[in-house]
Amino acid sequence: MRNAFERFRVAATGSWAVSIRSFILTIPFAFAINLERENLLNPGNFTRSLTICIAGELASYLYIFIAQATLLKHRRERLQRLSICIFVWFSTGTVKGIFFIIYAVWAYGYEANSLERILPATTFSGFSIALLAFYFGTIDRKRIESKALHTLDQLLAVDQGLKIANDAKARMNVIRVLQETLIPQIAKLENTLSSTSPVNAETKTHFTSLSHQSKQLVDTIEFQSKAIARSRAKAPQGRRTSREISLFQGFIPQVISVRLTLIVVVLGMAVGQITRNGVLGVASGLVGAAILGVVVFSMRMFSKKLSGRKLKYVIVASFPIVFLTQMIYVSNLSRIGFNLENPYTPVYSAIKTVYGFYLACIVASLVVDTSDEFKYSAVEHENLRLSIANLDLEQEVLANHLFATRFATIQGKITGVTMALQIVTNQPLKSLNTEKIEEILSGAVKLLSDARGEITALNEEFSSA
Repeated sequence: MRNAFERFRVAATGSWAVSIRSFILTIPFAFAINLERENLLNPGNFTRSLTICIAGELASYLYIFIAQATLLKHRRERLQRLSICIFVWFSTGTVKGIFFIIYAVWAYGYEANSLERILPATTFSGFSIALLAFYFGTIDRKRIESKALHTLDQLLAVDQGLKIANDAKARMNVIRVLQETLIPQIAKLENTLSSTSPVNAETKTHFTSLSHQSKQLVDTIEFQSKAIARSRAKAPQGRRTSREISLFQGFIPQVISVRLTLIVVVLGMAVGQITRNGVLGVASGLVGAAILGVVVFSMRMFSKKLSGRKLKYVIVASFPIVFLTQMIYVSNLSRIGFNLENPYTPVYSAIKTVYGFYLACIVASLVVDTSDEFKYSAVEHENLRLSIANLDLEQEVLANHLFATRFATIQGKITGVTMALQIVTNQPLKSLNTEKIEEILSGAVKLLSDARGEITALNEEFSSA
């Protein structure tokens, strides 16, 4: 419950806390309810009722304009206090009702009828503006989050490109080290082994085994080099363009709304019936809303199985279905026990219900579109983040592999020196001539020099890191 309240506060007290653009959507409902009341209070003069309603509506527009420029002038910069927002929402209807009274009394000498004029206007305006602030605030928040993710992904995409380039360099570096460092050393070892005369059958077997293993090692290194070259990082996939969703982008809804339809219908019905037919009228409206809810829910479940043109056909067909459902219900109110004093005309009631359904579907479509866009952006962001994390891991593996290769090269060079010394010291002098001994010793000296240079290079790299 606390989380739901917090979500409402965050969405409804921001830049859309008060908006004339969203307030315009309530005009048909509010004007119809007010005109019905004025015709009941003073029947027989439609023109006077119309001018009273216009006076109240214009006063409420002026009040909202002043309120958003004074009480809520910082709403685009930070969240406003919920108490101030609630005051503006409901006081808009109160101001409207007061001007109904002022114009009715001053212009035509009618009775004030304060309760009948102020209470419905205050209730309807307060709740309708609050709902619009919440839903449009939610839509706007999702749009901002999607834009933020898209902007962040653009930066991450640049980082990904740099990491892919670095990954390619690291792979080429590993291949170069494998091919230019290890293979020549193994070749040198093979030459040393092939040019050294074994003393007996045992040493000949050892030399033959070492030569065979060195050839296998060369093949293994070549295979590893090719494997590293083939496993290059994938090129970044093309990302879809972020879709800008306008708050007033179309007149055909994309989804059939159940929950928002019931909220709009119940709110309009309760405000209109309470002064027209009292509690019995509200009860009849609730029953009608329940029946309408079942019909809309059935169409909603059916539409979830469709897409493309079929879905559009079902959405378009839902409006005459709603119209017929409401008209049939209102036409048969007396038969089911609701004998109202001032019942609505079935066609007029159906038209109002269709507008409420249309308004609910439009807002719900915007909510669904922005939520889907945010989900797509979030999925793409997560995939991009995982791709960069994999690149980091692969580069770390390559760096470790490169270090291990170079360390093994040093170790191999030292082992080669040890082996050369063992060959010189363990074999009888007569089996090796002076040139061979000098060749082996000079090779050992070269291996030690290379090993020392490799160690110095590693130290310099770690010092600069």
